Amino acid sequence: MEKSLNKIFDTYIGEEKDNIFDEGFAKFFEDHGVDPEGAMTLAFAWKVKCERVGECSRQEFVSGLTALNCDTTAKIKAELASMTSQLKTNNSKYKEFYRWVFTFFLNQLEKGRKTLDKEQALEVWSIVLNGHFPLLDKFLAFMEKNEENHINADLWNQVYDFAAEIRPDLSNWEDDGAWPVVIDDFVGFLQEGSS
Repeated sequence: MEKSLNKIFDTYIGEEKDNIFDEGFAKFFEDHGVDPEGAMTLAFAWKVKCERVGECSRQEFVSGLTALNCDTTAKIKAELASMTSQLKTNNSKYKEFYRWVFTFFLNQLEKGRKTLDKEQALEVWSIVLNGHFPLLDKFLAFMEKNEENHINADLWNQVYDFAAEIRPDLSNWEDDGAWPVVIDDFVGFLQEGSS
């Protein structure tokens, strides 16, 4: 299995022999039927335990795909299709992935950081919440104007909960004080826009 995975890996490397970077990663995903700009690239990184954004080491690739029992292009395509399906239909699995994304991006920053910059959070939200949050465009527009410049884990997680639980028409919204202020303000923004 290792030999065939090393051969597949070598197809996508650049000058550095032990890492696949952005261009090689994009080609890998294109060749396996995945949008290189979509959330499934992050889901792949999650599954094979990549440590860096836009980068996959030979060790991560080989051990991660070995653990998934994928040693051919066909098996990798099938696994990616299965991941896509599972993440679309299994809300708890997607929530687990979504929470991992915050930590993954946080780990790219200087040690000790507990927040993402708003610009980075907006970019990542546009990828990972696409197709999972009907109000995403409105939320991103609201957040661009919002004074909140740093996104902590609590807000990150609550945004997902809001996206998963609250209907787009807000008919099941309850102003019970359990949501972060940013979410309350977003709901106010939506209600003002509809009146």
